[in-house]
Amino acid sequence: MQTIRLFILFLSLVLFTSLSSVAETGTENNLVLGVMKTDSPPSISSLGENITGLQPDIIRAIAKRAGTKVQLQARPWKRLLVQVESGELDGSAIGYKKADREEYATYLDSPYSYSYFRFYVLKGNEFSFEKIDDLSGKTIGKQRGYKLNPQMEKASKEGKFTIEENTTRHSLIRMLRSGRVDAVILANLTTSFWLMQEDVTDIVALPRAASQPSGNFIWFSKAAGISPEIIDRFNHALETMKRDGTLEDLHQKYGTTYMAPIFE
Repeated sequence: MQTIRLFILFLSLVLFTSLSSVAETGTENNLVLGVMKTDSPPSISSLGENITGLQPDIIRAIAKRAGTKVQLQARPWKRLLVQVESGELDGSAIGYKKADREEYATYLDSPYSYSYFRFYVLKGNEFSFEKIDDLSGKTIGKQRGYKLNPQMEKASKEGKFTIEENTTRHSLIRMLRSGRVDAVILANLTTSFWLMQEDVTDIVALPRAASQPSGNFIWFSKAAGISPEIIDRFNHALETMKRDGTLEDLHQKYGTTYMAPIFE
């Protein structure tokens, strides 16, 4: 009898441990992914009860096509990183690819969106922007605190073009409309969304990006033990969504596009 009781106790402990692990990280068909706790529409709004925005829409669509469910949980960014590294979260639904994170996480093969800056001008005042020299003699508006890429910083310090700073996008747009600047440099996603929401037709983006696009990825915790088969399914789902236009359609819903423009 003593042996039987010990065996039952052992099985109970194993079952309890397994259930505890599932409660923390979910299962491979019900993954728990972290998102940054922020209110940054249209990318993500995670301060309320529902997590909404372009990124959550894409993540849920990828998971559905991969045949899994995902639960998104908002975390302060530093806490999210710690919990992905420890395996308390199955992974992160957002983030750039960084070498230090690859030590404890596996990224999907390609990003599901890109973050970058563009030049916006008044319609009818477009100019060719293929290289930095094309900015010569122009006055460019930018938000205070934003740093241009090193080549542009160097060119502005050499006086090839003039920089005018202001604190908000709306202030820069007023400067553009008043003729104080030839172009303004702004974040693509938030600006494209604003142009769509406000039905703005007198301001357009130049085709080429004004900064190096940074890819936003889904990445999985190595400590959570996500199987390669699950990661393969996510990769396949993302690739098919790129090919059949689903990913582009989700971006278009928020006034932007999946494919990042060329930057050199």
